[in-house]
Amino acid sequence: MHGIFVPWDYALDEEDQSESVAKLATAIKELRDQDTLLVDAGDTIQDNMAEIFLMEEVHPMIACMNAIGYDIGATGNHEYNFGMDVVRKTIDSFSGTVLTGNVKDERGNPIADGYAIVEKGDVQVGLIGMVTSHIVRWDETNLKGCTVSDPVGETRKIVDQIKGSVDVLIGVMHMGLENEYDKSHTGVRDLAQACPEFDLIIAAHQHQLVEGEEINGVLVVENKNHAQTMAVVDLTLERDEGGWKGNRALVESRGDGRLRARFHHNGTHGSLRRAGEKVRARGDWHFGG
Repeated sequence: MHGIFVPWDYALDEEDQSESVAKLATAIKELRDQDTLLVDAGDTIQDNMAEIFLMEEVHPMIACMNAIGYDIGATGNHEYNFGMDVVRKTIDSFSGTVLTGNVKDERGNPIADGYAIVEKGDVQVGLIGMVTSHIVRWDETNLKGCTVSDPVGETRKIVDQIKGSVDVLIGVMHMGLENEYDKSHTGVRDLAQACPEFDLIIAAHQHQLVEGEEINGVLVVENKNHAQTMAVVDLTLERDEGGWKGNRALVESRGDGRLRARFHHNGTHGSLRRAGEKVRARGDWHFGG
């Protein structure tokens, strides 16, 4: 979301209606029900002058996410731009669950859990979160003494650990679709190849709109940056003798993405059609105390 709290460009000091978390909040309010999981994959507290609030007890962007009621978050590479104390404070002030399973701090402690299991009705939903290992390339000084491991390898370990305990498996990954700098295991395409047990991978980082691409039988979505789009994924499950099974997923991109994509787990695809709708901000969401 990169610090875009309301539809305003603080660098230019002018209105910018193309993006904002306020717009997302309006759409979330309209769509959310008791079975909804609300997830963000990182890069929250940087850009659009958001850095000036780093010393606040709770960063306004985190307060915003808490007010909306995000369930799951992951750290993005830009969370590490400001040092590990800021990373820890950001994680601690988030009222949901932060997942980042491939970073250990200077004391050798994991900065966050690698996975969570959430119960929705009687469905057990497993979520696994990682960040690109390239954070050591961009923030080596801030990560001095920390350990950053291969996100695909760490994910594979967790999948093997929990796959018998969950009905649905979702990845929340601050990694783009493709590998970076010719290094393997830094994109979710490699992750889907290594971990076909995933029903859905929510990617981030490369700021491109991916509206439901199937990779090795895994559904992958990614949003644009600055809260320009929001992926709405409806997973339909059916129960058989072995438990709940994923049957169908509907992916809809809200925001400036105008295509609605349908994905079926049997490999057949419905039509792509123009949705032609925009997310609009309304004045009935208020953030803060």
